[in-house]
Amino acid sequence: MERNFILSVGMSVMFFFISSIKTVQAQQLGIGVKTELNGKVRFCNYDEAYFMPDTNTRIKVTGLEIAYDSSLNYYDIFVNVKGDKVNLHIKYSNGGEGAYIYKGIDRISRMDVVVTTKKKLSLYANNYGVNSYKEVESSVGIIIVFPKTYMISSIVPIKNKVETVNELSTQLRKGVITDSDGYTNIRKSNSVNSEIIGKIVDREVFTYWETNDNWYIVQTAKGIKGYVHKSRIKPVEERNEQKIRYYKVKNGDKIQDIAEKLGVSIDTICKLNRVKITTVLREGQALRISR
Repeated sequence: MERNFILSVGMSVMFFFISSIKTVQAQQLGIGVKTELNGKVRFCNYDEAYFMPDTNTRIKVTGLEIAYDSSLNYYDIFVNVKGDKVNLHIKYSNGGEGAYIYKGIDRISRMDVVVTTKKKLSLYANNYGVNSYKEVESSVGIIIVFPKTYMISSIVPIKNKVETVNELSTQLRKGVITDSDGYTNIRKSNSVNSEIIGKIVDREVFTYWETNDNWYIVQTAKGIKGYVHKSRIKPVEERNEQKIRYYKVKNGDKIQDIAEKLGVSIDTICKLNRVKITTVLREGQALRISR
């Protein structure tokens, strides 16, 4: 079954992080590739969905998340079928009722992809699908086509019995963890039993979005995107991070490490200090990290 899935999407990449909300790790938002989310984003994690490599075969997926950024008009579809994963980043192309067409890439294989649906794809970010397994058939699903390999498959989500759609605030926030262990786990979905896809260590600054439940979406400077319980997050304002203007270089420090630690872009540090990312820093050197 797993081999059928790989063939149907024309890829053989099966390592973990590529499939997450990242490179949105979102993500692992990816939640895949690191992105800036402007405007409102809606997403839905489906409790049950089926992958159909042909009209007769139904394989239960182990993970399906569909997200829609209404300000950028981009869609992200994350699918995990028994460890084989795809991470689609697509945009509406043409068509209408009965045949909507979306085009983009699979972030894992970097292959072009075409997606067609009978209904607007944005509905699937709002808990849209069939009502039960009996209604599962390829014609009512999300049809995925890889033109390069001529492979066609379908994903059919089943509506969640309990609404699990969340809406993110347009405001991105900076935060740090508050955990006696000195680190906290980033999880793939909003559950303590969900797969661990990364870690955030003490004093590491990251971006997060508040949701309607107890789990917030976080994204690290390295692009890892996932979920952290809100009790483990403290806004940087409470630590007066905004007052930091200079950083004293420690032995072995590199620009990219300092940027990640302080939540500042590499480009900002380089421009403010007229250095390059390859510049070797001196221990005790004062780096300006804000204007």
